[in-house]
Order: sequence, then C-alpha cells, then structure tokens
Amino acid sequence: MMPTRTETVIKAVLFDLYGTLAYEARSEDSFKVKALKQLVNYLNSLSYDVELESFLRVYNKNLEEALRDIKDTLNEVDVMCLYWRTLKDLGINLTLTLVKECLDIFYSTEVKCMKLYPDVIPTLTSLRASKLKLAIVSNASLRFEYVISHLEISKYFDALVASYKVTKVKPHPTIFAKALSLLNVRPEETIMVGDTYETDIVAAKLMGMKAILIAREESVKERAK
Repeated sequence: MMPTRTETVIKAVLFDLYGTLAYEARSEDSFKVKALKQLVNYLNSLSYDVELESFLRVYNKNLEEALRDIKDTLNEVDVMCLYWRTLKDLGINLTLTLVKECLDIFYSTEVKCMKLYPDVIPTLTSLRASKLKLAIVSNASLRFEYVISHLEISKYFDALVASYKVTKVKPHPTIFAKALSLLNVRPEETIMVGDTYETDIVAAKLMGMKAILIAREESVKERAK
C-alpha cells in the first residue's frame, strides 16, 4: 500500500500594504502640500522663520543623501533621523519631542490620501472567521503607523511588520522571518499576498512560503509607465 501524502495546513496569510490592501487617492499631492503647510506654520508659531520652499529644499537634499548612503543595500531610510537633520539644517533648536511633534503634524494629515481597496475588509473578515493568523509585511517608514491608524485595520491583524522596525526592506529575509516569528508559524504554513513580483512573490517563495501575486489596476498602470 502506498503511503498517503500529508498536505501542509495553511495557518497564516501575510499581506503587503501599498498596492495590495491600500492605495493613494489621486488627490495625494493636495494632502501632502496641506500637511507641509501645517508643519511649517507650526514651526513659525514657535518663533522660527521657515518658508515652505526652504523646508522642501533642505528636506529633499537630506533625503537624496540618505538614499545615496543606503544605495545597493536593503536598508530602510530612518525618517526620524531625516527630519532631525532637516530641522537642524534650518537652524531649529532640536529636541526629540519637537521632532516627534513635527512628524505627527505632517503624517496625521498626509496619510488621509490613503484608501482601502473595496474588497479588503470583506476578505480580512472572512480570513479571520477561518481562524487564520494575519499579518502585514510592508516596506514602509514610520508613516506606516499613521496609515494603519487612519485606515483603522489593526484589529484584523495579529502582527504588523514594517521595514523601518527591522531596518531591512523586502526582499531581505529578515522582514519575513520577523513576521513568521511573531505569528509562530513555519514558512510552509504561510501564504504571502503582494503586488510586486520580486519583493513579494520571489522573496516569499525563497523563504519556503506559498505566494499569490495580486494585480491591482493601479499597479498595472505603474508597471506600464
């Protein structure tokens, strides 16, 4: 008699965030400009003399340097450090509290451009009802925390893993390993769902997971550019 083959039971599903669960509305620039104006107004209310154009020029310069420093690595940009350097270059007397306040003012408004795809809540509800463990695994800065709060989806997940927390971005295995550890599941018991072939699908399969590539309309348009 031939032995029967035992199928591995799926216990968890990992989701990418941007382009998989959520997208930026077309009016995203207006939210970003409004957020920047609020931030600059706040700094000026503290008796500093900061212009929007000056802030953007210094911020963009520091961002370019930060990206250059991590080029050809799978490291994540430290947004807290980026804002610290920007404010310092603008002649502002720094405290950690002030930097956090600036980030809070900016992101609390800027992330309002984020929307969930219509099928997300029904899908997450169904998966939760099936007793599957769920996690988000996203290449994201500190902005991630504000996006999750704005979308009000943390209640659906057992773990929220962003690259800024582990300092490595997908496809680095560290970020996937962190999610698996938090969920207490093995790779072969897990499915990764994402919209980017190399960073979501290939990377997950190399870890031993199953993977599903999701093709949102916005993602298809981006790839066609």
